[in-house]
Amino acid sequence: MERGARRGRKGAGRQAAVVATVETAGVAPIEGPWELPEGWRWKRLADVVQPIKRGAPSSLGRGLFRYVDVSGVSGSRIVPREVAAADAPGRARQFLRGGDTIVSTARVYLKNVAFVASDDEADVASTAFCVLRPSDNVCPRYLFHYVASDRFIHSLLPLQRGNSPPAVLDDDIKAQVIPLPSKKAQERIAAKIDALFADVDEAEAALDDVSQGLEAYRRSILKAAVTGELTRAWRETHPLKETGTDLLNQIQNDRRKHRDDDRAGRDSGNVEASLPNFASLPELPKGWIWASMGDLFRVFVGATPPRDSPDAWAGDMPWVSSGEVAFCEITSTRETISPRTLAASRIHPPGTVLLGMIGEGRTRGQAAILRIAAAHNQNAASIRVSETPIPPEYVYDYLFYRYEKTRKAGAGGNQPALNKQRVQAIELPLPPLAELLEIVRTVKASLGQSSEVSEILSMMREHPSDVRQAVLRAAFRGELIQ
Repeated sequence: MERGARRGRKGAGRQAAVVATVETAGVAPIEGPWELPEGWRWKRLADVVQPIKRGAPSSLGRGLFRYVDVSGVSGSRIVPREVAAADAPGRARQFLRGGDTIVSTARVYLKNVAFVASDDEADVASTAFCVLRPSDNVCPRYLFHYVASDRFIHSLLPLQRGNSPPAVLDDDIKAQVIPLPSKKAQERIAAKIDALFADVDEAEAALDDVSQGLEAYRRSILKAAVTGELTRAWRETHPLKETGTDLLNQIQNDRRKHRDDDRAGRDSGNVEASLPNFASLPELPKGWIWASMGDLFRVFVGATPPRDSPDAWAGDMPWVSSGEVAFCEITSTRETISPRTLAASRIHPPGTVLLGMIGEGRTRGQAAILRIAAAHNQNAASIRVSETPIPPEYVYDYLFYRYEKTRKAGAGGNQPALNKQRVQAIELPLPPLAELLEIVRTVKASLGQSSEVSEILSMMREHPSDVRQAVLRAAFRGELIQ
């Protein structure tokens, strides 16, 4: 007995995955990847799409045409560009119309799948796309959503061939199966998917609004902290007993004890670091001074052990790559090295603040606090804050506040970068130690709850794609409609 004829077992009323696509004797049934509700059928895409017209864009009879190549797909949207018919690329051969779905045949894992919403949206597609034009008994949006699903994309991955780039053929795509209920049901399902996706989009926009609000709040708190506004009332009830100058002198006296270590760690001259132009900086509250990172802290540049030396990477010493320096606390690392690989001065204690120095992306200018002893690569600088009475949180928060300014300090050249001297020259507002500790306490209290909310938002941002795929899985099993 065929699986499709079983009715007595659990799940009665649902039809097995093996069904006939055409109710004609002698036509082999098609097996789909899951069982379908009664009345649904598995069909091959080749059986439910129409042929499209191909030709030269000049046959449109217009001087300009709207052309879509792979770069013209953003998410699921089409962003065509106007091209003169006389300058048409050789691949511009496939005529489009509203209701078409286009699927990039190259690097299918990038999910370049888009829907042509109307005849006015685009005229011609590159031959790098497979154009799927649904037949009259198939809802265009239903077809698009199915083809854009992860399940469909994953079915194409093993079919890719070549490597420059890996690609599938149009026939590979059209050989895939699609679950089809009646057209009326398809339309209901497509409308439900669109409505649910709109809700997800709205939720994502709301998350972005909340995130931007939290970011603005954090920056306002940090600005108040480093300008003295946050502790204005505190100063009124706490008479000045020492100054930022006293703290700087104490630190520099202690620093002189490390001169030999400085030279061993390539940090010679750190105490007498090049000073920024303090005269151009804003005025600070009474008792505060401007100091440079090099005035206050020893600064080191990291190193990468030889990748061709297995022994160098066989130890248990945490080693931080610059990509891990991402406004965070570092409690573990992706890689470890042998402590014997680097000089002891290049293994930094907990409480060290790391600063990313290189990169066009967001890495340059980002900071992290080491909560473990660790070494790091040459694309980051280590600021030994823990050797001073200053809490690392104060330096970390200040670097967060001035992130864009730090990035600009490393602009220029083929690869924009900071270097050790530029890190040493970063200016830092230095209050008396008692006030500095109060600033750290107050910032932590003010931002503690918002930091928790930020973490929750980050986790929530990871889920919209999962929600969309869950909707699609339910839709094509018939679970969105009764």
